[in-house]
Amino acid sequence: MTGYHVETVVASEAAVLEALDRCYPGITAKNRSNGSTLEIATRELAHMSRVHDDGLEILEDAEELDVVTLEQQSGEAPVVRMVNVLLASAIHKGASDIHIEPYEKEFRVRFRIDGVLYNVMVPPLEMKDAVTSRIKIKAKLDIAEKRLPQDGRIKMRYRDAGATKELDIRVSCLPTLYGEKIVLRLLDRSKLMLDMSNLGFDAESLRRF
Repeated sequence: MTGYHVETVVASEAAVLEALDRCYPGITAKNRSNGSTLEIATRELAHMSRVHDDGLEILEDAEELDVVTLEQQSGEAPVVRMVNVLLASAIHKGASDIHIEPYEKEFRVRFRIDGVLYNVMVPPLEMKDAVTSRIKIKAKLDIAEKRLPQDGRIKMRYRDAGATKELDIRVSCLPTLYGEKIVLRLLDRSKLMLDMSNLGFDAESLRRF
């Protein structure tokens, strides 16, 4: 049907399911006909993360801002839960970056895992401003400023295998044609200790280096 040569290979069921989950997260037959886009995405992300959002604690909350409407929207329960579930899922998946990107007719969220960007969810377009404002408030950015790039930081605390860890999130906000694109860089302090012996040097080269 495709006109391409098909090469048959053998794979285990677990490997196939893992590949489907990696390439098409959240797109399953049982979910297509059940619930709104946001409900499906939130439910699937919660299942992926295996981490409850109440295990996350954002430190150093921003002060009250003057833009009342945006602040109220960003504090609504669905928005707060979606942002928390996104962060929890990114931590669980080992993502290094979260890309939140507005387009003309869609609002897309992607994770960068091992250098590759994966589509994670497409929230309703009308949630774009609320989600953006929620993240900007937590990063202590000016939610009224939408025409200039901004950079901020979020400190988070989460539980992993019974231990409490802290996570630094660098937030970069960039104006685009259809709204503000946000990139969150997740920096786990506990994983920053690098062992030079793991880089593949032989003993003599490592000693000289």
